[in-house]
Amino acid sequence: MTATAHSLVGASIGKLCPTPVLAIPLAILSNLLMDLIPHWDTGTGWRKRPRIITFFATGFDVILGLFLSFLVFGKTTDSLYLISLILAATLPDYLEAPYLFLGWDFLPFSWFYRFQSKFHARDGTFWGIVTQIAIVSPIVYLASQAQGL
Repeated sequence: MTATAHSLVGASIGKLCPTPVLAIPLAILSNLLMDLIPHWDTGTGWRKRPRIITFFATGFDVILGLFLSFLVFGKTTDSLYLISLILAATLPDYLEAPYLFLGWDFLPFSWFYRFQSKFHARDGTFWGIVTQIAIVSPIVYLASQAQGL
């Protein structure tokens, strides 16, 4: 899924669960579980285009995820906690970035890339984005309306 989708779900977890020892592992796990759902992300087809295009598309995606997460949850969730959950929810993707962008085909980066690849269920751009909106929107809405646990 996109970094935006992962960020929003991580932020939702932060809003719903004020206990870091529980919320951070849940946010990391959410990344892997969400990637099992057919989706599109900026890494889809990365071998067929220049790395710089993927790098800038991913950078925009990360910034959009931060912006939307703070727009929705910034007033009701501690900023440092929110950033921690966003980072946790996107951590598995960041751990494979050196392999993708720098060509670091050695441990631990090659292992993270291969591990992450087992979870990805890719889909075309249109349906892959529609799937994310359909899944993430209700999660974000429900979390934004909740009082926290």
